[in-house]
Parts: sequence; structure tokens; C-alpha cells
Amino acid sequence: MGWNVDMDTLTSASPVKSVGLADLVALAAWKNPGVRVLEFGALNSTAICQATELINYAATATSKPGLEALEDTIAGFDHATAMNVDPSLGLEAQGLKAGQFDLIIPGTLTDTSKLASLFAPGGRIVSDQSTLSSLGKDFSILNLSNGFAIATAVAEQKTSGINGVRTTSIAIIYRNKPTEVPCKLVKACNALGSSRLARLADASIATSEHVVVTCDLEGPLLLELEPSELARLHNIVSNASSDTWVTVGGLMKGTTPEQAMASGVARSVTSEMASLDFTTLDLD
Repeated sequence: MGWNVDMDTLTSASPVKSVGLADLVALAAWKNPGVRVLEFGALNSTAICQATELINYAATATSKPGLEALEDTIAGFDHATAMNVDPSLGLEAQGLKAGQFDLIIPGTLTDTSKLASLFAPGGRIVSDQSTLSSLGKDFSILNLSNGFAIATAVAEQKTSGINGVRTTSIAIIYRNKPTEVPCKLVKACNALGSSRLARLADASIATSEHVVVTCDLEGPLLLELEPSELARLHNIVSNASSDTWVTVGGLMKGTTPEQAMASGVARSVTSEMASLDFTTLDLD
């Protein structure tokens, strides 16, 4: 299991001086495989497509000759498409749907209303600092040490809670069939916010959601982990604001020592993602 820099915990002090724009896109894809990326002008199309295949990348040109040249440039990349878009005109009529993209590289487009309309929930803009400085008060700008910046719509920093107060979302993850403990946890966690049960094989975790992994209550998960479950687990751990992994190994007495593997995972993950709150809890 490989881990990388956490896109969601970057700060102005993060050591990313050697990280380029294509690398930032790759970090976003590592955190959320399948991330939908739109680049106006396509100045970085080759570098981005070479940096990662874990994206759905769309690049734009503003003329027919430009479109043909762009199509030739990205012809070898199955995860990339080219579009003819005039940024000065209505975008939706040109095939760019509202709420369609997770990451936007704006080129010279700084029309905040147009950019904001394209955002999926949690969407970001990535560009050089001078470009993003003109976006205005509707966006919160994080300037990085490499000269690039990440912009997030101010409205996205709030939830639909009362007066913009962020509500707590908690996902209780089981493997095949929820046991008594996760069912009780859901009820108990409702007092803290919004809680739900989710099966490991198809769990989708929102950014900043809290996660309790109870799969080991059905048997040692890491001993029998399927490749598809590993991929899903990677996504869960990467997205979550905090992870609590529950085991029933009786570790004080060594009753089921194979369940101690969870502690090894916790050490490995937190060594790469120091800001992640990852806790293991063994029930005897």
C-alpha cells in the first residue's frame, strides 16, 4: 500500500517547492482516483497526462486548428479528451456542465461566476499565485511555496448546518454483514452528528468524514483482504478526517494476534500522513 502527500492538508509551509502543477494534479488523483480535471488552454496537457492516469482530464482549445493540434497531443492518453470552448461565451452551451469538475486549471479565465458554476462539491482551482490573486473575496486562496496556489470557493468551506456551522459526519464501515457493535455505534454516534453504516466493498467516503472501521469484528480483515477491498480501504483512509480501527484481538493476552496487523497499518499510514488522526481500538 503506497501513501503520498495529502492534498487536503497542504499549508503555505508544506515542503512542495519542487512540486509542479502536474504533480499537484497527480496528488489530487492519488487522494481521489477518477478526479475530474478541466484545463482551459491546455498548456500543461502533456505533463498532466503523463503524471497520472487516475484522472478524467478535459482540455480546451479556442479554435478548430487549435482543437486538432490538441487532439494530436493527447491522442495516446485514454483518460484525456479535447474540447473546443470559447471562455468568453456561455460554457454550458459548449458542453461544460454545471457541477462537473473537481479540479480546474483556469488558464486566463478568471470569471469567478463561470468557474464556480463548474465546481463539483469540494471543487478546487489550481494555478499560479498571480492568476488566482484576482479571483476576489468569493474564494479562499492557499499560496504554496512552489509559486502555485489552490483556491476553494468560500461557500464550500461551510456545510448546510445552521448558520454555516459544520456538522459531524461519521461512517461506520463493516465488511459483509454488520454485527451488533456497528449497529449500536450508529445509534450512539447520532448524538454527535450524522452517522451511517457502509459496506467496505462499496463505501464512498466524503472528504473530512470521520470513519470507524469495524470489519475485524467479522474476522481478521487484513489476513483475508481482497484486492478490490484494499483499493477501497486506501480510498477510505485517504479521504477520512479521522480513522478509528476496531479489533477484537484480545491483544493484552494475545488471543487473536493476527488482529494486531491493524496497528502496523496505523503506524505505516501515519508515518506518511502525519496529520491524519488514526487510532486503533482493541475490544476484549
